[in-house]
Amino acid sequence: MWYVLASLFLFLIADTATLNAQNVAPNSGQLDAIWSTVATTNEPDARHENGFVAYNGKLYLIGGRGLKRVQIFDPATDTWTNGAFPSFQLHHFQALVYNNLIYVIGAYTGTCCDAESGVSHVWTYNPATDSWAQGDEIPQDRRRGSTGAVVYNDKIYIVGGIDGGHGDPATAYASFDEYDPNTGQWRVLPDAPRVRDHFHATVFNGKLYLIGGRDSSVNSITGATIGEIDVYDFGTNTWSTLPSTKNLPIPRGAPATLLYQGEILVIGGETTQTLAHNQTEAFNPITESCRDLAPLVVGRHATQAAIFDNAIYLAAGSAQKGGAPELDSIERYEDTNVQLIQYNQELKPGWNMAGLPITPTTTDYQSIYDDLDLVAGLSPLTWDGDNSYEAFTSLSIGKAFWIRLNDNAPNPDTQTITGTAINAMQISLTEGWNMIAGPSCDNVFLLGSSTDPTGAIPEGSLYLFDDGYEPAYNEVFARGRLDQGVGYWVFTTKDAILDLQCSGGKNAADAHTAGTLSTEQDAFGSLHVRNAAGKSQQLLFTDSPAATSAAYNLPPRADQRYFDARFRNNRRLLEATAGDIRVQAGALPLTLQFGKAPAGKSGQLAISYQTPTGIQIHDLRQGQSIEIHDTAVELVHMQFIDAPDALPDGFTLHGNYPNPFNPTTRISFDMPADGDVEIQVLDLLGREVLRESAAQVAAGNQRSVSIDARSLPAGTYVYRVTARLGSEVFIHSGSMVLLK
Repeated sequence: MWYVLASLFLFLIADTATLNAQNVAPNSGQLDAIWSTVATTNEPDARHENGFVAYNGKLYLIGGRGLKRVQIFDPATDTWTNGAFPSFQLHHFQALVYNNLIYVIGAYTGTCCDAESGVSHVWTYNPATDSWAQGDEIPQDRRRGSTGAVVYNDKIYIVGGIDGGHGDPATAYASFDEYDPNTGQWRVLPDAPRVRDHFHATVFNGKLYLIGGRDSSVNSITGATIGEIDVYDFGTNTWSTLPSTKNLPIPRGAPATLLYQGEILVIGGETTQTLAHNQTEAFNPITESCRDLAPLVVGRHATQAAIFDNAIYLAAGSAQKGGAPELDSIERYEDTNVQLIQYNQELKPGWNMAGLPITPTTTDYQSIYDDLDLVAGLSPLTWDGDNSYEAFTSLSIGKAFWIRLNDNAPNPDTQTITGTAINAMQISLTEGWNMIAGPSCDNVFLLGSSTDPTGAIPEGSLYLFDDGYEPAYNEVFARGRLDQGVGYWVFTTKDAILDLQCSGGKNAADAHTAGTLSTEQDAFGSLHVRNAAGKSQQLLFTDSPAATSAAYNLPPRADQRYFDARFRNNRRLLEATAGDIRVQAGALPLTLQFGKAPAGKSGQLAISYQTPTGIQIHDLRQGQSIEIHDTAVELVHMQFIDAPDALPDGFTLHGNYPNPFNPTTRISFDMPADGDVEIQVLDLLGREVLRESAAQVAAGNQRSVSIDARSLPAGTYVYRVTARLGSEVFIHSGSMVLLK
């Protein structure tokens, strides 16, 4: 199942988060790039055990052993400038950028190597004011240095670390914590599988990866390296360890680790050898394998790497085992093979269910959609899988989201997004409803063979949103198809991996396989609900269990301003002949039309609902409809009343339903006696294009014959019904509209 997708290029910013266990295959070809020393006009202070981050077009060298001032590198001029000193030593940390501040959290202070202890507070550096500030206090028992730290969905996560210096009697930790920088709240999470320090943590598509590092509480510090790769899944809140066959090929402490174009790069590091390592290895989270990249110009450890303008920068660090010599040089690495493209995504005023059409050069939604007229202060929403939505700021490919434009925004409002194409992807689905988005192409088929295990997605379980939910499937494309930049709901009966490709492969295979829903639905009764804007939903009812019951689930309801109609059980099928319907009109009036009775039955549909003036009751015969004009109506009760099928007085043609249709419709009529019925379909020039041969039809009301027009092009057609009842012949005609 897991394989390399060489055609996919991913371009993601380090230290930003993606969401909910989406798995997307990155570029797997060897990069034609090397590390090169940047010729600068001046040099920074040499240092190691420091942080290094990119912010607003500059690179910030921060902290390190000794009292070190902030120094700022400008890639446009290759020049260093000086910033403010912190109040005391800050070293052994993974610096983070969040909300226009640089965070130092989970750091050491003190001198080498036994007087070191975890810093008591969170500290921030403000690049705009060149000033340091003390933040929230860290709980006494959670203070430690040399931790891995990441930002994920407006929270900071701190893992591993050490306290009490280096070597015996220092204590290494497997601790894992969540810190909310907006509230100051600190939460203890389950420990990682093993102690680990002198490493950097990395987030990729909803999972936290711990690669590299060591246990510095032992006497043989540099030899106690860790090869195992530990993974925390934010979606399931569980830790796991990859098999030993997938260990880091060269385990080493204090490497610089970051996410670059869909791979986690492990750069430099320290072991028992005298020189610091110059190796650069790329770990692929999808194939769970490593490959070698170009080596550093100068091996180094105990520093951090940063990304700016699609290039990796690495400054400072130590060139040998231990702390000397400290370096003041800076190196640069860039993959120039990545081709950036632009995509114009159109969104409407109000809520949109969207997905990223390409991999953007940033994951922050405000940066991606900076030209749209968004509702101020309202972050995108996604489904948390637990019956509620959650706000988030970092978007990821493969994950759909709700995003809201102001009601007076242009229609459509267009955003140009720059990034790289997504030709294939794999998405982890959890049992129930999932919000997904496809790759950078249209007409990607969602078939049973697209999932592992096969068949986890029931037929007809894909929906899109356009001022109301619409099925993204029909009788031909039974399992649906996805278009670029559109968000979808998909239902799965079990946890599964969804494999999507832009061309060839399993998505194109069997693309025209017809489903079974239309045949099953022929036996159900139906009630058609639509609003004044033309949005509609066909509700079904039956007094017997449905064979493909899971296929009739509906996604969680959208905002109340939009059309929605469903049974109280959140489905469009009621396995009973009486029940309540929850309605959202969106645009009045709301029309309810009795489509047909369940197979083999006849009767009427009783509709009732409460208004401010009292309870309204209506009895509908097949084909009849009512209108609701009251915005207060949110619940409608329906009950099918079975009645004896008294023979009609004569032959009557009721027409076809649904109309318009795609690709099947039923032509309904009354039969006063048993007889043969033949149906011809003619185009507007009078040419016969389809014929249903004569078939025996029993006497009774509301008899019908199904027409399958999938072989015909879209258009308006005339149908002619010829009924032969003994010596009597009845010929009646009607018109119908085929949509495709």
